[in-house]
Amino acid sequence: FSLDTTTDGASRWPHLSVTGPMAFRLEVNSKSVTSGSDYRATLIILRAHPPTLVSPSILEDLKVISSAERLICKPMEKARINIAIDGHSSSGKSTMAKSLAKELNFVYIDTGAMYRAAALFCIKERLIDGNEIDERRIPSAIERMYISFKYNAKSEQSEIHLGGANVEKEIRSMEVARRVSLVAAVPEIRHKLVNIQQRMASTGGVVMDGRDIGTVVMPKAELKFFITADIEIRAERRYQELKSKDVDSSLGEVFNNIRERDRIDTTRAVAPLRKAKDSIVMDNSNLTIDEQFDFLLSHARKAMADA
Repeated sequence: FSLDTTTDGASRWPHLSVTGPMAFRLEVNSKSVTSGSDYRATLIILRAHPPTLVSPSILEDLKVISSAERLICKPMEKARINIAIDGHSSSGKSTMAKSLAKELNFVYIDTGAMYRAAALFCIKERLIDGNEIDERRIPSAIERMYISFKYNAKSEQSEIHLGGANVEKEIRSMEVARRVSLVAAVPEIRHKLVNIQQRMASTGGVVMDGRDIGTVVMPKAELKFFITADIEIRAERRYQELKSKDVDSSLGEVFNNIRERDRIDTTRAVAPLRKAKDSIVMDNSNLTIDEQFDFLLSHARKAMADA
């Protein structure tokens, strides 16, 4: 690789010439960004999903300087395959998907957060009464539902936004958890979110987790996993996670919620939770985090080599 870090006047966009692979990862003071052979005005944050254009002010915050010695250029993974991860509620899908995407320099898309945001929208719009949702009002209401991810530089993660407001914490409440499977079963909502998810995955290099990723959203994904665990273990994990986030709940309440979500997810008429025929099953009931990650990564490396 050859680097030319001459800045372009007031725009402050560095210039970069690349010899070799056309895709690369650029690390600037431990911050990761990606681009193609000419990244002037097209620099994007690696960990953002969908990718977010970096403004000159952010570049300044990253302390981009005209010194090749401070820039480290590394090749990206050659094969930009898509990886689908499905599984039961609280089985650890998101934790593994985030870690795998980070290791491979892929984009992570949290579809569960999208459905939680949709559930929060329905709650705020008073579309839910008890265990019933007013499906007659859904088509017109979701025209006002705007869900997006925005990169948080402090947490170095993309966070879910609803109507422009950050709802990352709100969607983790037990109230939303009790409603999300009900909302996810509504055909109009699924259709809207699936379209968004498919657009996000259209260029490859995506790790996406959910309930119907390998069967509906990305049926042609090069690698598919199905993750599960005993319900008692899933409930305990989820309960401990909620406690760490100061969310008021009990183990019994969490267990009942997960059991009900399993029932709704597997029996709904539209895109029910099921294992794709070509998916690799991982029961992580008795596996450590490291053992789970190594299992997924080894299969990912093989799939990328075969692509």
